[in-house]
Amino acid sequence: MSIIANARKREAYYFAHPLGRDLANNLARGERWLFWLMQQHPDVTFCAPWMPYVRLFLARFGSDDAGHPFRERCLLDNLRIAMSGFDGIVLTGGRCSPGMELERMTVTEFDGRTSDLTSLGDEPPEFWGPDELPLDFGLRVAAR
Repeated sequence: MSIIANARKREAYYFAHPLGRDLANNLARGERWLFWLMQQHPDVTFCAPWMPYVRLFLARFGSDDAGHPFRERCLLDNLRIAMSGFDGIVLTGGRCSPGMELERMTVTEFDGRTSDLTSLGDEPPEFWGPDELPLDFGLRVAAR
């Protein structure tokens, strides 16, 4: 089977994580969550289109994005990507920020499911054994 055929079988989830206040540390925390999700769900595709925008903002403008016009540009682009037909959205990071709520509303408007992992805390769990995997949070792995 070709790699394209394999890619078509995968579910795709928009990955959401709170930012604001301390962009650099929140970005790093989001990357840890994304890596954890990728390890726990190897048959699911996760998309975090906001990550390169945050890296670019940090490199060009520093860490304070409050009221900066680039923040709105980032949100507009990411909401447009969220309209692309994801199977769902995964919320992480201990809380649902206003931006995450907009992303959630956008994905679910297009029939995507919500997997809310915010109750697991700010950081991803260090280790989940195979019998402890939190698959009941709404993530469903596509049939092989």
